[in-house]
Amino acid sequence: MTILNRIIKKQNGSSAILTIVLALACIFLLLALFDLCSIYIIREQTKDASETIALAIAQQQLFFDRDELVLMAEKIAAGMHCSLAACSIDYDRIKISVEREIELAVLERIGLSRYKTVRSDSSVKIVFPWDKDLGLCQYYQFNY
Repeated sequence: MTILNRIIKKQNGSSAILTIVLALACIFLLLALFDLCSIYIIREQTKDASETIALAIAQQQLFFDRDELVLMAEKIAAGMHCSLAACSIDYDRIKISVEREIELAVLERIGLSRYKTVRSDSSVKIVFPWDKDLGLCQYYQFNY
């Protein structure tokens, strides 16, 4: 026991410095983990926004109500705290891209500030009731 007491008395405060350094490292890791969790949460929110917009536009497209579809998409994105990055509306396919800026606590300070934008894409294929794949309409083929 006397050897252990001598070792402890010889340290002269280095154990306090080690404790502070370990505490700061743990705080840094917890804040980095918090940043990663917030990135995942915002990614899920942008994914929900892009899917909501794509399905809403597909529903309006089905009824041939094409007026102001992009404005509707922008309004829905703004209501979900996102911005519409890209919107492609074709006859039977819709592609939506939504993005959102995030504020990082720790990862921004270590050089990862360029990854402050989360972007999600969604695509919807529209099947109209008169499509041959559904078999709801009768088709006639005339030979000449």
